[in-house]
Amino acid sequence: MKTSLLGDLLLWKDLSVLPFVEDDLFRPSQPTEGYLKSHLLSAISNLDAQISVPLLSRALKLPEADARVGAARFLAYTKSETALDSLLSALDDPDRSVQFAVMQSLGNLTEQHYWRPHTDTAESDPFWTACIVHWREFGAQRNGNMPRSDKRCSETSRNH
Repeated sequence: MKTSLLGDLLLWKDLSVLPFVEDDLFRPSQPTEGYLKSHLLSAISNLDAQISVPLLSRALKLPEADARVGAARFLAYTKSETALDSLLSALDDPDRSVQFAVMQSLGNLTEQHYWRPHTDTAESDPFWTACIVHWREFGAQRNGNMPRSDKRCSETSRNH
């Protein structure tokens, strides 16, 4: 009940509840069900990006996979380029559902909709590996680890 109320207050942009929200999300002594964490993360995504992106990025490291999926999904809702680095670092999450949500959000934020896998399992989506490679190259280029003149990503996207 408390967590649901906190989420509702955040939806009304009541920032006075942020310390309680952070406790519910991040303190191990405050166990909160995954679906309730997802409600809080959704509410956080409606806040200003300077507040929402750091909190959602931190939530990408929570132990519950469903909370990490929510964090990845809701980072796209912020419509903030500052979310890209956190999403790119979560590409290697051990949970395929999280990786799927990360790639969906990366595609939405960058308007590279083509580079979103079709399903959340690599086994049933042969395009999965190509998407992972694309986003890793995108991240390397974004971080200056790949020269801008390297056109492998754009050539690959034209060939598909």
